[in-house]
Amino acid sequence: MTPRFWIIATILVVGLTGCSRINESRFNPLNWFGSGQDETLAPLDDDAANERRPLVPEITSLVIEKTPGGAIVRVTGLPGEQGWFAPELVSLNRDGDPVDGVLSYSFRAVPPQTPTRVSTR
Repeated sequence: MTPRFWIIATILVVGLTGCSRINESRFNPLNWFGSGQDETLAPLDDDAANERRPLVPEITSLVIEKTPGGAIVRVTGLPGEQGWFAPELVSLNRDGDPVDGVLSYSFRAVPPQTPTRVSTR
């Protein structure tokens, strides 16, 4: 191996070790259009505030059954028309924690997209 080979190899090795600095500099074209890291967006408001399902207009029964691990809440409602689906009790408390010992819920469901018959008891 000739001295010329060693000189070129040394220059290449030293030059390539400097590339790690270019990775974060403005000379790298990949950095010209912003960061490549994704940012996670956190919601600004509670989920209950962003809830798009309307409230069930009339609650016909509410039963709270005590269990060893807590309680089971059963709610029956009467919407204005037939065909409502995906009913759910949505917590109004932040993170589901009680406020002054009280848990608050709203009873919501998805109405049908097309007009249906009126609900009856």
